[in-house]
Amino acid sequence: MPLETSDCKDVLKPKDTKAEDVPAKWASNRAKIASIQGRTVPGDKPKLKGDATIPKWKGPTDYSTVPNPREDAVGPGRAFNYDHKVRLREQNRKKNGGLLRSDLDGSVLHEPTKGSADNMQAEVDHKIPKDKGGPNTSDNAQILSKGQNREKSDQ
Repeated sequence: MPLETSDCKDVLKPKDTKAEDVPAKWASNRAKIASIQGRTVPGDKPKLKGDATIPKWKGPTDYSTVPNPREDAVGPGRAFNYDHKVRLREQNRKKNGGLLRSDLDGSVLHEPTKGSADNMQAEVDHKIPKDKGGPNTSDNAQILSKGQNREKSDQ
């Protein structure tokens, strides 16, 4: 890697350095290492092209067009299954220009990861709570942040 001197004496800086040339040990955290390796880390901020700003929120997503699970897997007081949650999140991203957004206030959410304490992590929630007989159907679904879901359940 060619070096050139900077304005300060005895200081050398890399010239034309590419991400692949930078050793991972120089990166101070997981996100930087992942960026150097060309992958994403759960909890990364949404990637927008160029200097794009986050688009204006268009309101809550209508999930009634998302297919429900098999009839024997749907019913009052039941949890959403994994595949259904994936389809609901896809519908949310489709409406919101590729961003995962809260149906309550439009805040941009992070991808869900197991065991994460991230309050901005997306969660699929029942509009009518499970304990009050709310079914696990698409029309009873909403996507909230983990923090919003906790606040809702505390009431």
